[in-house]
Amino acid sequence: HKSWINNPQFALRIHDAASFTLSLSCPESVPRSLPIGVVVIRATSTSRWMVSALTKADVAFQSKWKATEAMVGQTAVLAPLPNGVPYIIIPCTFDPGHEANFELEVTSSSSFSVELLASPEAP
Repeated sequence: HKSWINNPQFALRIHDAASFTLSLSCPESVPRSLPIGVVVIRATSTSRWMVSALTKADVAFQSKWKATEAMVGQTAVLAPLPNGVPYIIIPCTFDPGHEANFELEVTSSSSFSVELLASPEAP
């Protein structure tokens, strides 16, 4: 859906090939039937701005969609991208137009950093 560009985006910078567990959960106030998940895309630059266009080839990993009554926790095996380009994690709902607060947790035995990206419209 085209509304994905309105979702928060996080740059995941990795140094070594490794398994990364991505866990997404929502607070109790969110309807328990709302399917949530994460999409991980390969960025094309080291910019600190949110990504606004992508192709299917950019998708490195997509979680299974699960109702918010359960935490979405899935493992992706990722390798460093050339020139320090990050992966972009995009938490989302399955259907467009649904908004929810969420908690995102990334874990790995390898070193990494996660940074919230700014919207190009942000001051």
